[in-house]
Amino acid sequence: MATNTFEHVHAPVYLLFFLICIVLGYSAASVSDPIENGKQHFIKCMACHSVDEGVTKIGPSLHRIFNRKSGALEGYPNYSDAMKNAAITWNDETLREFLKAPMTQMKGTRMIFMGIRDDQALDDLIAYLKHATGSPQKEAEETKKQ
Repeated sequence: MATNTFEHVHAPVYLLFFLICIVLGYSAASVSDPIENGKQHFIKCMACHSVDEGVTKIGPSLHRIFNRKSGALEGYPNYSDAMKNAAITWNDETLREFLKAPMTQMKGTRMIFMGIRDDQALDDLIAYLKHATGSPQKEAEETKKQ
């Protein structure tokens, strides 16, 4: 009985092509959704932070972090003096600078995190935080749409 060598030789090639298409399709989809990408970057933060109101972990809840003063979440007792005295109001720019290198940006912080140096990753993380934390900016945008 003759075997079809075309199928045997080319089947792995077709499988590889199919897998590459899936990966490229997934990459293209993820690039187009900064909130989903940001959610993936937030996984690095989840051990210490939550985006839910009233849920504190090692670090404070990030719910409504935009326009909040540093070290000022009521009920969170573990802020470093550096964070309490920083006088930062969290917004896109201040979060971006802090998250690039927290321990360098704020000497004495208790936040042990090396930072995110990739600008696109920071943009996506901030987009996710706006979406997930009850951002006043997000609420204002949604009100305008209605």
